[in-house]
Amino acid sequence: MDDLSAVPRVMSFQLLNEITKNFSADMKIGTGSFGNVYKGQHTDGEWIAVKLLHNYIPGLEDEQFEKEYHNLANLQHKNIVRLVGYSHETRREFLPYNGDLVLADITQRALCFEYMQNGSLEKFLTDESKERDWRTRYAIIKGICQGLKYLHEELQTPMYHLDLKPANVLLDENMVPKIADFGLSRLFRGEQSKFTKSDIGTRGYLPPEYIDACIISIKFDIFSLGVVIIKIMAGPTEHFRSAEMSPQEFIEIVHAYWKTKLQTTLVHALEPYSKQVKRCIEIALNCVDADRHKRPSIGEIINVLNETEIAIQVLGASMNHTGSSMNKINSDREREFLRYAKETLYYVHRGQGNTSFEINSDQEREFLRDAKETLDYVHRGQGNTSFEDFRQTHIAELEEQERKGLSTAVNLFGEVVDNYKLDQMPGYKGKPKKREDRAREALNLMCEDRKDVMACRYLCPKVIIQVYWPRATQCFIYNATGDTLYHVGNHDWSGHILNSRGYPERIGNGQWAAFVHCQGSFSGSMASVIYRGKNKDGGDQHYLVSWNNPIRYTFGFNKAYCG
Repeated sequence: MDDLSAVPRVMSFQLLNEITKNFSADMKIGTGSFGNVYKGQHTDGEWIAVKLLHNYIPGLEDEQFEKEYHNLANLQHKNIVRLVGYSHETRREFLPYNGDLVLADITQRALCFEYMQNGSLEKFLTDESKERDWRTRYAIIKGICQGLKYLHEELQTPMYHLDLKPANVLLDENMVPKIADFGLSRLFRGEQSKFTKSDIGTRGYLPPEYIDACIISIKFDIFSLGVVIIKIMAGPTEHFRSAEMSPQEFIEIVHAYWKTKLQTTLVHALEPYSKQVKRCIEIALNCVDADRHKRPSIGEIINVLNETEIAIQVLGASMNHTGSSMNKINSDREREFLRYAKETLYYVHRGQGNTSFEINSDQEREFLRDAKETLDYVHRGQGNTSFEDFRQTHIAELEEQERKGLSTAVNLFGEVVDNYKLDQMPGYKGKPKKREDRAREALNLMCEDRKDVMACRYLCPKVIIQVYWPRATQCFIYNATGDTLYHVGNHDWSGHILNSRGYPERIGNGQWAAFVHCQGSFSGSMASVIYRGKNKDGGDQHYLVSWNNPIRYTFGFNKAYCG
């Protein structure tokens, strides 16, 4: 029953009754949505968890049961509790009714899941005997996020959990977290926001838009995830404390606690692990933002977590052979290797939360594998690998992949002016290129192929369609910095970005970015967006674009040039 692709099998109700000892209290391990959960050992030796659904659930007919069974059966992910079987049987019994006995149909329904030896995350967090080990807790955070990403972004139709909490996260024998208890009425599907009058979720994990207006969206689960992460990092009751102080103060308190713990257990890698702790608590607070539009997507969260792991892995690769007698001899070569490793990683991870990381994850893993092999050569005294050739090869491959991604984005216009583009121009071919060369040519090609006109044509229909907004600002940003710009933050004081795409996450050098910002509640359009790139000295540079258009029954324009 360990095969993720195995089809759930039919189990007789008599068998389930036997292995759970007639669903005795001794075998009961919990209570879930619409039923109690019992453990039992199958005749093949495998332990399973049997969720016995209540005999009568309003609205739960056979057709609905079959539909929800298929929803559960099709979930196949290492961080989702797997449905291994089911039972659905009807028998006729004489039952007392109004002082008489009547023959009635009794339907027994049960769902059988893989058994989780370490119980729930809630039990783990409240057990004072459990060691507060950071790597275990981070693995739990990452696993929950991966399971949620599967539901939100990897299914053909997104699925919302709507009751994510420590009690509904189970831990297997290796402490791998698995999201459980989807609840038959909690499988809302689709990407758009919905309104409901049904009571769902658990108080304390419900986002404000649901409490105030019964709005359900994909960001419902993100809010719940934030609460769960806070409890994993700060304790079961600390979510309430986080609401009583400033975000920065809460971050500092949690970060200081874990940094002290790390100093006694992971002193050799204190800095990257300390940064990982800080990024995780920052993610959690972003997830519980009162404005659901400002909460990150689960894909963005995974990207940030992956970035923290890369820093730890690179450090680990450089320390694999610290006891080697060749270490001192090759120290200069190792420093050279680490220098180009960081430079190469920069091309992948320049922007925090950059979605290109997910696209390049396989290539990133390949790079780390090559990096470790190269370090092995260094420490064995076989440092015959050409560092510069290796670095240039990986950078070229990553630049090509980034260029393809920028050229196909729907809200970016114009060809990217990078080294590849310069190499096609007279005077640059075969010669070294600098950032100032790319910036200069980007300015010269600002209106190349009328890309500014194309950007305007792209936005006009989107504004005209949204006529119920008295004020909508068409925003255009041109990048002439010499490098890719990455979105790192925004603040919408009045109004919001139109459609679910959000602000463009990347803008290639030499490209126009286009988006629409709509006014909010008859108060005009006022916002700012921040992008990060490089300055002439190669250091980080932030570019702030702001606008303030008062309410008016016309459309406004906002153009910005970054260079």
